[in-house]
Amino acid sequence: IVSQEMANNTAAIREAFRSFDVCGDGYIKEDDMHKFLGDEFKTTIEKYVDVNGKDLIDYLHFANIVSQEMANNTAAIREAFRSFDVCGDGYIKEDDMHKFLGDEFKTTIEKYVDVNGKDLIDYLHFANIVSQEMA
Repeated sequence: IVSQEMANNTAAIREAFRSFDVCGDGYIKEDDMHKFLGDEFKTTIEKYVDVNGKDLIDYLHFANIVSQEMANNTAAIREAFRSFDVCGDGYIKEDDMHKFLGDEFKTTIEKYVDVNGKDLIDYLHFANIVSQEMA
């Protein structure tokens, strides 16, 4: 499962790079990276740009930036799950999810609730819900 997820992430990162590489020369301009990723990544982007002294980012640096952000998001999602898993049993009650995300996400939450009729959400489903809402 992990290797398949990594392969999917790698393919998604490669596709994103290709779509941002507007000139097709294997580089993304620093200004374009700021447009694509936003100001919250300014320091990270500038760190990679400073390495080569150009305002261009190649695929490897792009992949590092995106992978780092994905790892940060994963850590934040894990921490959020732990804080809502009040029993420490690896599940969050559906009602607690509604409190966390609000009623506007009711349909999204309900679609992930266990098909056996349980009102519990495990980490993987939690991560999927939160990732959808972050996107």
